Amino acid sequence: MQESLIFYISIFLASAVFMRIGQKRKNRLFLLISLLIPILASGLRYNVGTDFKNYENIYNGIVPNLDLKGYMTYGPTELGIYFISNIGIALNLDSWFMFTAFSALTILPIYYGIKNFNLKHPSTAYLLYLLVIFPVSFNAVRQLAAMSMVFLSVSLLYKRKNIAAIVPFIVAVLMHKSSLILAIFLPIILLFIYKTNFKFREIFSMFIVGTAILLGGSAIFSTFMQSSIFSDYSQYSSTSNAAAGSMLMLKFIIFSVFLTLIIMGKFHKLAYSRLFIAMSFLEITMLVIGLSSVDISRFAMYFSVFSLLFIPSITEVFTRQMQRPILLLVSLYGLIMFFMQYFVLKGSDIFPYQSIFGGF
Repeated sequence: MQESLIFYISIFLASAVFMRIGQKRKNRLFLLISLLIPILASGLRYNVGTDFKNYENIYNGIVPNLDLKGYMTYGPTELGIYFISNIGIALNLDSWFMFTAFSALTILPIYYGIKNFNLKHPSTAYLLYLLVIFPVSFNAVRQLAAMSMVFLSVSLLYKRKNIAAIVPFIVAVLMHKSSLILAIFLPIILLFIYKTNFKFREIFSMFIVGTAILLGGSAIFSTFMQSSIFSDYSQYSSTSNAAAGSMLMLKFIIFSVFLTLIIMGKFHKLAYSRLFIAMSFLEITMLVIGLSSVDISRFAMYFSVFSLLFIPSITEVFTRQMQRPILLLVSLYGLIMFFMQYFVLKGSDIFPYQSIFGGF
C-alpha cells in the first residue's frame, strides 16, 4: 500500500513538474510527457477502481454481443462507451484501450480548459486536479470524462467561441447523460462571462435565489432524477457518508474566503474570478441538497473542478516574494486531500495500484 502511495504521488508530482518546465521553456515534448503520465497510469491499470470489473464486462461481454439497437435497449445507454469499445474491439485490443481512451478524454480537456481560461499558475492547478479529482476517474470513468468536456465547453464560452463550445458539450452528453444538467445553469454561466461588474444588490439578489434553490432544490432535483433519461442511475441512491459533511464545510470555508476577497476587489485583474466563484457556489448548492441523495451530489462534480482550480489564484492577494511559499502550501493541501480521500478513506478503491504488467 505504501508503495502505491509513493507511486501515485511521484507520477502526479512528475506530471506537474514536466508541465511547469514545458510551459516555461515552451517545449511541447515536456508538455506531452506531463499529459501522458497520468493517461497511461490510468489507462494501463488492472483491477484498480470501484467499477473496473463492470467496465471490463461492458467491453468484453456486452458490447461485442449487441448491435447498436440492442445496446440502447440493454444499457448503459450512453453511446460514447459503445463507440470507443467497438473501435478497440475492431483493432483486436484488450480493455486497456477503453480505459486509456477515457483517461485521455479526462486529462486533455482539463489541460486545454486551463489554457483557455489562462489560469494563474497552471502547473499548480494541474497538480491539484491530479491529486484531488483525477483519481475519481478510476471509479466514475464516464462521468469524469463528461465533467472534463463540460469544463472545456465552458472555457470556450469564456473565450466567446460559442459554436466551438457545442462540440465538447455533445461529447460530454455521449459520455454521461447527467451532463445535461449544465443546460439548466447556462444562463448563470453566460451572465458571469459577459457581465464583468456586479453591484452589491445584484450579488445579494443572487444569494436570495441561491437560498431559494437550497430550500426547494431537493424536491426539484429529485423530480429531475426520476425522469426516464436518468433511470439507469437509480443504483447510486443512498445516504452520503459521514465525510460528506466535513468536505462540504471545508469547501464552504474556501468559498467564503474567495468570495470575501472578490468583494474586496483583490481579484479584479483576473477576468475569470467571478465565473469561478459562481461555479463554486453552484457546487456547494448541489452538495447541500445532495446530503440526502448521492444522485444529486454527483451533479456537484461538474462544478467542483472550477472551485479547485481557482485555489492557486490566491497568490494574487500576496506579494511576489510570498507567492512561491503560498503555492507550496497549496500543493501541500492537494497532497493532504489525496492522502485523506484515497489512502485513508479508500475513495474510488485505487489502492493498491497494479498495471497490466504487474503491481506493487
